[in-house]
Amino acid sequence: MFGDFVASKLWVEEFRPDCVEDYVFKNAALRSVIESWIAKKEIPHILLHGPAGTGKTSLINVLMNSIDVIDPSDILSMNMSDSGMDDIRELVLPFVQTRAFGAYKVVILEEFEQCSIKGQGSLKRIMEEYSDVARFVITSNQPNRILDPIRSRCQEIQIETHDFDQFMGRVVQILMSKGVIVETQEDIERIEKYVKSCYPDFRKCINTLQQNFVDGRI
Repeated sequence: MFGDFVASKLWVEEFRPDCVEDYVFKNAALRSVIESWIAKKEIPHILLHGPAGTGKTSLINVLMNSIDVIDPSDILSMNMSDSGMDDIRELVLPFVQTRAFGAYKVVILEEFEQCSIKGQGSLKRIMEEYSDVARFVITSNQPNRILDPIRSRCQEIQIETHDFDQFMGRVVQILMSKGVIVETQEDIERIEKYVKSCYPDFRKCINTLQQNFVDGRI
């Protein structure tokens, strides 16, 4: 069973939204902002913050897939829980210094609160110097740990926790598409138990359900 799970595609990646229509927006105002950026084919520096697993990375994916003037080779994505100040200096700086194939470069820095103060200081200087050729998209679970000069240069968007019914509805859609058998009250109660234990972390919920998917049932 374990071997089969490792070999199969992760559900959370398989069902990651690629367009606005597939993304579950908490409110109409956020959808309007995203649609405006896509229509203009232009984004500002962005800081997305909110609890883990609530759709920050998925929203970035929607933007990158929907703005056709951004060439895939012009996107640099890093998780700051695995990176440090040296990576800002040795990877980000050379990346933004080279000419873009598309309209502009995009640097995606996830879990940016993990970056050291010195690393954040280095990024602040890069953002100042290369703002005409690069956009920085930052995600964070704890935005209070990010330097104010960086936050002030970004348009902040708080990704709110979805209502439980929205959350459950999306989970059911995924399970149905994967052919999960739900025939008895016991099946329903077992699924609800997993969902309630993971809510509001959607990524954790889907990964947990996939890990416990055996012979067509959860």
